[in-house]
Amino acid sequence: MSGPQIPRRRLIAGVRGGAGLAAAAGAAVGLDAGFGSRTTAPAAEPAGLASVPFHGVTQAGIVTSQQRQGAIVSFDSTVDSRDDLVELFKTITERARFLTTGGTPFDAGISAPPNDSGVLGPDVLPDRLTVTVGVGSSLFDQRYGLAAQKPARLKPMTMFPNDDLTPALCHGHFRPALRRQCRHGRTRPA
Repeated sequence: MSGPQIPRRRLIAGVRGGAGLAAAAGAAVGLDAGFGSRTTAPAAEPAGLASVPFHGVTQAGIVTSQQRQGAIVSFDSTVDSRDDLVELFKTITERARFLTTGGTPFDAGISAPPNDSGVLGPDVLPDRLTVTVGVGSSLFDQRYGLAAQKPARLKPMTMFPNDDLTPALCHGHFRPALRRQCRHGRTRPA
């Protein structure tokens, strides 16, 4: 062979580095075109004021970058009717919207129970919180008349090896997942 010889390791490192640069350039072009715009880092904002849009093509938290903290909880529905279930999901939506956009909790006055626990302080900061709500297959039983709307691929969660679960406490009807970035070192509840 004629010409300069490139050691194999340098060639492989160069190819990897070039591929990484190409991927980064492609990602930057995609972001400029609007693809992945929900995963971009927010512009510098005062601590805790950055927020992830609540409304969009997907629920917030689906395509957002991975958060540092998270909580996944599961609840059983105890409402008696489909109308009550609709109201429950409207309430969850209203609270999630408030928590993800921030603000001062509504004060219902001295004669009403508190509208907010105050754990997050007098003003709630959005701090890139996302709330993603999923439903379990048990929500689609006969109680609410939703059996015909049940997605075909929605099945009860399977147990993993070595699980020691109590079946009566499994398969919640809906599961909100709360995730928060907390970029500024604060340890507020998620």
